[in-house]
Amino acid sequence: MRSLQRGTRPLVGQHLHGLQVTNFWQDVARDFQKGRIYLPRVDRDQFGYSRDQLDAHLENDAFKSLMKLEVDRGVIWLSAGTPLINQLSGRLRKEIQLFQLGGLRILEKIEDHRLPGLDDTPQAQKV
Repeated sequence: MRSLQRGTRPLVGQHLHGLQVTNFWQDVARDFQKGRIYLPRVDRDQFGYSRDQLDAHLENDAFKSLMKLEVDRGVIWLSAGTPLINQLSGRLRKEIQLFQLGGLRILEKIEDHRLPGLDDTPQAQKV
């Protein structure tokens, strides 16, 4: 495999972070049930979405705005991986591109949906 261009490391980090937060945002309700909260407090505070509202599974405008911010960030981070993918070839390129596309699709479903769901988890469909 050829070496990647200089400056690629930040792209890898952003891409992986995008995949990680996509996993968090699709599982807000499930993680909360397990005692895990990945929605950053600083972001919750920015939109006035309190822990009490989260405890009550309240999907109000503050929650929707919060999730829009998180989803938009996830799209940016995942999309940052495109130049990296373009440097790859063969099976590795296809696999990483599929991870990226799958993550973007999940974020799209979260946003379209019904911003996300403290009551359900969007799932990617087979194509």
